[in-house]
Amino acid sequence: MAMDAQQEQLLADLGKYGCQSIHVQAEGDLPTYTYSAGVGRTSYAPDIVVFGQPHAVAHRLVHMYYKRLREGALFETDQPISGFLSNQDCQLRSVHPSWHTILFGWNVWLHDGPSFRMRQLVYPTVEGIWPWDGQANAWLRRNQPLLSQPA
Repeated sequence: MAMDAQQEQLLADLGKYGCQSIHVQAEGDLPTYTYSAGVGRTSYAPDIVVFGQPHAVAHRLVHMYYKRLREGALFETDQPISGFLSNQDCQLRSVHPSWHTILFGWNVWLHDGPSFRMRQLVYPTVEGIWPWDGQANAWLRRNQPLLSQPA
């Protein structure tokens, strides 16, 4: 089957940059999110998704992640990582595979199915409240849905 222009562009971007960030507008219960496509094909690491950030910020976070991987960084799941947001640690959390076909269509296409690794870059509020904390409000929980649980 022939590729369309978007598929050809994605493959060209992978060849040139190593990954591409895909921005998805809010729809229904899902907030705006941005995810990497191709990190898992061009490196040893999982792709990532960022929720609740404006496109420019999320794009920068995705590409910062890939840049740090290329520089040799190793990121552990569920451990604090610094250097992504000013004065705040973030965490990479596992994404349950049931979300793959729902949210990450370009990676499903790249990998010929939903068998790939994804991590969610999660960040706290400026007060240090994480989306899984008991004191997290409804806005925080809605704008950073935790994808570690099945869809």
